[in-house]
Amino acid sequence: MSVILSLFFTVTILLSQSYIDVLHKNISKIIVKTSKNADNFIANRFGFNYDLESSNKSYEDNFFRSRKYLEETTKSYIRVSSDYRYNSIQSNDFSVNIHARVDLKRSSKNLKLFINDLNNDNFNNILDKKHYEENSAAIGISLMKKISKKIDAQYSFGIRSLYPFIKARFSLNKRFYNFSIEPVQIFQYSSKEHFRENTRVYIDKLIDKNLLFRTELGRGTKSRYKGMDYDMTFHLFWTLNSNIGFKFTQAFYGNTDYEYITDKTTKNTKKFNGINDYLTQISYRQNIYKKWIFYEINPGVDFSKENKYRANYRIYLKLDLFFGDL
Repeated sequence: MSVILSLFFTVTILLSQSYIDVLHKNISKIIVKTSKNADNFIANRFGFNYDLESSNKSYEDNFFRSRKYLEETTKSYIRVSSDYRYNSIQSNDFSVNIHARVDLKRSSKNLKLFINDLNNDNFNNILDKKHYEENSAAIGISLMKKISKKIDAQYSFGIRSLYPFIKARFSLNKRFYNFSIEPVQIFQYSSKEHFRENTRVYIDKLIDKNLLFRTELGRGTKSRYKGMDYDMTFHLFWTLNSNIGFKFTQAFYGNTDYEYITDKTTKNTKKFNGINDYLTQISYRQNIYKKWIFYEINPGVDFSKENKYRANYRIYLKLDLFFGDL
């Protein structure tokens, strides 16, 4: 009993002395220092020395660490996320994901080393072609350039399960009355999947100081798949303060040549042209204990064609840890 009490008081003292803060600070320093050293080496070796203006990112994107924000940020970071997904009529899942960006913005407009979609399921298959999937871990380098005052371009080269790919992302920042409009076009060629392209349009309206309404439109095609994917999503971001935020989401997903399983026993399939999935979700996100720790609770319901539009009640739990200078 005395040993347990001693251990308890030891842990309490360590925490009270900000041991976790010190550990996080040291890891973040290593990330930032590594990026700067590599940056300086490349800049001095090849004579590059540029500066890049930050893209148009809202506070809501920053707080929720949205896909849009993480694709456009010019900062170095490592993100460790653990997700638990419960579904009432679909399989449940638990995963740990790692995303990383090491920026070298002195060397070029914005040169990044990146790691995407690394998790506990694909960690051992990074260099295995047999286990290639669309969301397999990717490692590579990307370069962001400003083509004009309003148009940004990002070029990436990477490897996913030993299959090389190249990717180009173009975005335009535009103001129309009280709306912020950002169309994004992505082209990607992979030696495994060949060609794919995707278009997204973000239309933002700041309703109040802490209330942002976003309409997100998307479409895309793949050379080895028939039909075109399309979607429409409405987001309402509501940040109560610097630590707490809500996000309300209503989404519609479709495909012009959607194929789904009609009988799981015989594996018979049927094609469908229209909306094949509806999603309604509420997200609660809070910055807890330390400024670099977030947790998120996402209750919702979706109705998919494959499940005959039966309600699938879901709750997704997420814990985010950020290291670096985000």
